[in-house]
Amino acid sequence: MEAGSIPYAAVTAWSALKVTGDLCLSTPKGKRVLILGGSGGVGAAAIQLLKAWGAQVSSVNNILLYL
Repeated sequence: MEAGSIPYAAVTAWSALKVTGDLCLSTPKGKRVLILGGSGGVGAAAIQLLKAWGAQVSSVNNILLYL
């Protein structure tokens, strides 16, 4: 059941980056991008997509949620 959510997270990340993040008009290659919440499914997919597209990625995760 959990493996079925991976494509949904990837499409959500792609939509957030390309459409909402306005990366559909310009290539992210060489850009610096900050991902908030990169430890979740959508954040991890966004990191992988941006790295594959050649962007420099930084991620911020909130450990206080798990203490």
